[in-house]
Amino acid sequence: MTRVVSELQSLPVIQQAAADWCARRAGGELSREAEAEFNAWLRADPRHAREFETMQALWLESAEVAQRPAIESLRTGLREDRPEPGAAGGTSKTVYQRRWPAAIAAGLAAAAIAVSWVLINGPQPAFVTERGEQRQVILDDGTLVELDADTQITLAYGGRERRVILEAGQAHFDVRTDENRPFVVVAGDGEVRALGTSFQVYRRPGTVTVTLLEGRVEVIPTRVRPDSPAVGTPAWKKELAPGEQLVLAIEQPVAPEVTSIDIDRVTAWQRGMMDFDALTLPEVVAELNRYSDTPVFIADSSLNDTRVSGVFAIGDTETLLLALETGFGIDSRPRPASGDIALYPAGSP
Repeated sequence: MTRVVSELQSLPVIQQAAADWCARRAGGELSREAEAEFNAWLRADPRHAREFETMQALWLESAEVAQRPAIESLRTGLREDRPEPGAAGGTSKTVYQRRWPAAIAAGLAAAAIAVSWVLINGPQPAFVTERGEQRQVILDDGTLVELDADTQITLAYGGRERRVILEAGQAHFDVRTDENRPFVVVAGDGEVRALGTSFQVYRRPGTVTVTLLEGRVEVIPTRVRPDSPAVGTPAWKKELAPGEQLVLAIEQPVAPEVTSIDIDRVTAWQRGMMDFDALTLPEVVAELNRYSDTPVFIADSSLNDTRVSGVFAIGDTETLLLALETGFGIDSRPRPASGDIALYPAGSP
């Protein structure tokens, strides 16, 4: 749960900054220095431009409040009660008129923040699967999400965008088409943007794997080019075709290679199978441990380069360990005291 809180907490900070910029721009023309600061803020993170656009729309909606009779009455009352220019202890008319737009701007910014928080951030539904558990979820828009074991997603649906944060694990998405609200999956340092598409995203420590099954998706990093003059320009972007896969590393500096894959192998987990094609033993053990109640670990690092291929039923740890022993020269040794299984080279003490 810690990962959910830490990632979601960044959104209110960005929204507050976006509202502040809306207020400053509504209060009058920015100085050259302030305009440069604003453009630098927009370029710093793709979310800044998106949230500023959203906040501008909310700002226009909130501005309608200022035209309502109650607000107009308050404005009139303030005009009537203000001291005349030059009155003892009073504030001049000119100074008051400069302060009024700033006060309105601050109030509207607070209103916009409140509205955006309700629309975008709360409440935030989360779906979690435990070790060995798989789950299907139909979202409010009709999108089908299938969660593999040990997976967690958080929804952040808004009026302009349907956003899902993949905190950990693997999920399959059958996206219901909505041309007015793009569907976006955020995982690690990348975003997957889809429209009427079937795809999978797998978040491992240090990498995110995106596989397209049907339709079209675009993968972009959440970091922007520091030298880019264009607002929110990503360092790179890649569009996938069905049957293609992309592996995005943390802080990926250049566009990763797109490869063709065997769709049946990638979707094997949805049929209750694990399909390994020359995976390293650490990768195999990591997959096994997502489904097994008995942890398995590699006790001898000399086994790390062992490549394993084969198809095994999810949860059938015994058959997989037997295959490692007979086909790869690896001994599995249960440790009752700790409740796990250690892997050693065959014949080692």
